Amino acid sequence: MNEDLYIISPDAADLFKEEATLRSRGPATPVDALGLRAWSLTDPDLIKKLFIDPRISRDAQRHCPYLETEIKGKWPLEAWATIQSMLNADGADHKRRRDPARSTFTAHNVAKIIPAVEVIVSEQLDAMAAAASAGEPVDINKHFSEPIPVYVIAHVIGMPPHLAPAFQRLVSGMFSTTVSGEEASAFAAEFREMLSGLVALKRSEPADDLATKLVIARDRDNALSEEELIDNLFSLVAGGFETTVNMFNYAIVALLHDSEQLTHVREGRATWEDVTEEALRFATFPHLPIRFAAEDIPIDDGTTIQKGDSIIPAMGAASRHPKWHGENANDFDVRRPNKDHLAFGYGPHLCLGAPLVRAEGRIAFPALFDRFPDLQLAVHKDELPFKSSFISWGYQSVPVYLGAREKTEVPVR
Repeated sequence: MNEDLYIISPDAADLFKEEATLRSRGPATPVDALGLRAWSLTDPDLIKKLFIDPRISRDAQRHCPYLETEIKGKWPLEAWATIQSMLNADGADHKRRRDPARSTFTAHNVAKIIPAVEVIVSEQLDAMAAAASAGEPVDINKHFSEPIPVYVIAHVIGMPPHLAPAFQRLVSGMFSTTVSGEEASAFAAEFREMLSGLVALKRSEPADDLATKLVIARDRDNALSEEELIDNLFSLVAGGFETTVNMFNYAIVALLHDSEQLTHVREGRATWEDVTEEALRFATFPHLPIRFAAEDIPIDDGTTIQKGDSIIPAMGAASRHPKWHGENANDFDVRRPNKDHLAFGYGPHLCLGAPLVRAEGRIAFPALFDRFPDLQLAVHKDELPFKSSFISWGYQSVPVYLGAREKTEVPVR
């Protein structure tokens, strides 16, 4: 890897500009990601091609020659590279770790989860209405976008609801790219400790939930080691709601900022499924997950990714690539003819929870806008704060008014 490294901004302060810069440097360009040298991939077709290429591995234990010297105990995103879950395995090993969870997310079983999703959505809409009872702005991120997917994944996993906020806090810390390596390790250690407690609960009180399925895969079928059991739960919980939170916030802000987009949906020129897919295109993780070259890999532009090199795909830059979506790729457009994105990855590691995420959008968006037809932003969208993360880039808070009477208070620009 040459030393012309582009330094990825830890806080993703100007993500669209950064993505444009990365794309201008070619389909594969060397970067510095929190001190780790890696290749950033921005071309969506190249990413899809490499994600099914056996020369690309998710297994740092086998294919990262500097695992002990540059990642363990040093890199703030160490947990994402080293957890022994389905996330970081290849081939038969990946299938073995993934299979115990796979049936939960089939269309048939997701349909069984939908009534619980509907209840959770209804409860959060009630809670948001109560929070705004004095006519003041309410943070839709706090009362809608975050709690719905958090409580949904808690229901699926079998996590006691009172523990969900603590898990959410830890996952948010692990998605931050502005904390130190020590802080990130502390988040991961506390997270694993809580998951160990959940496993102990399921061993003593088994139930019809995903955590119990994984415990059975470990204890009865010997399909998972204890570490793999904990780390599979780690991946499922951590990956189970962050994309959905950002999906909700992106769509809500876009529809309220550009009323024409919402009118398209209300008048039948677009669907809530269209809203969900376009929001997912924006909710795609900017940089992650990490992969490793198991062999030298020549790229069409003459670049060679060398054996042992790290690869951190710029998934957001690919999902918003003009090659797929034209010059308005950074615009939110519910009528966009091409729905392609990489929010759920591609290939063997395609996100198991994709059907559930889409169901949450299909249920929650119409419920929100039917309940509060005069919903509006309390500030201009350019004033909304973003999370400090180049993994999970999304709005930190979204203050809104729920009723029509506050419309004159919204800044007009």
